[in-house]
Amino acid sequence: MITLLAGFGLLVAVLFHLDFRPAAARALGPLLGLIALGLFARTVIGPGRDRVVRGLQALVGLLGCFFLMLFHSPLVYWMSLPLLIPSRPERADAIVVFGAGVLPSGEATTHSMQRALRGARLYREGYAPRLILSAGNPGSSLPGLTEAEAMQGVTTMAGVPADRTLVEKVSTRTAENAVEVARLMRARGYRSALLVTHATHMRRASAALRRQGIVVHPAAVESPVDVRRWWQGSAAFPVFSAVVHEYLGLAWYRLRGWI
Repeated sequence: MITLLAGFGLLVAVLFHLDFRPAAARALGPLLGLIALGLFARTVIGPGRDRVVRGLQALVGLLGCFFLMLFHSPLVYWMSLPLLIPSRPERADAIVVFGAGVLPSGEATTHSMQRALRGARLYREGYAPRLILSAGNPGSSLPGLTEAEAMQGVTTMAGVPADRTLVEKVSTRTAENAVEVARLMRARGYRSALLVTHATHMRRASAALRRQGIVVHPAAVESPVDVRRWWQGSAAFPVFSAVVHEYLGLAWYRLRGWI
């Protein structure tokens, strides 16, 4: 019965999933496999192995409930609330943008581009006279390309002069972003930063930069929170991944003394 209910719930989710995308399909693939395994076990193993069958059915049922709640309730957005901090842009010595990946082609990823454009807009609005782009290129097979350089291409096209931009291309993680940016700022007598990153990343990023003695004013790119929507769809899955990553990151950074 549990297996059938989970299977029915998944079928409903698929049929009415108006924005069913590959990310969601990859996430739901294992669940479909477990449902098939549960039905196979029920048919082939027979009643003599009811304990095994009941265990599989319970697992399928729990996973089914998890995915349905993930995609079709505001649970993941409620989970993100403790990570969010108010974003109030204020004038600062520099606008600091932390990178979020670079493609093998050397172009900024979508997240890096969003952050770069946010930083460029803040510069054009006069919040700071200097833009600092921070991030190397962790794990890339193309050592000449960095996230910061990719973002500079975006900010230049967005109207930020190259001579008003500092590029930090050594760091490979948030803690290193903070250390390297603080070093650049101290060398120039800068003490305050308008920090640009995504909303779920802001708590860890701002704490790491404050740890280096910089006064931080958050300027988040976006907020994933929309608790009014109960039918979130596949958009919830990347947010869930980011939220879990940030909670683990905060715990690790506190353990290491980086924040």
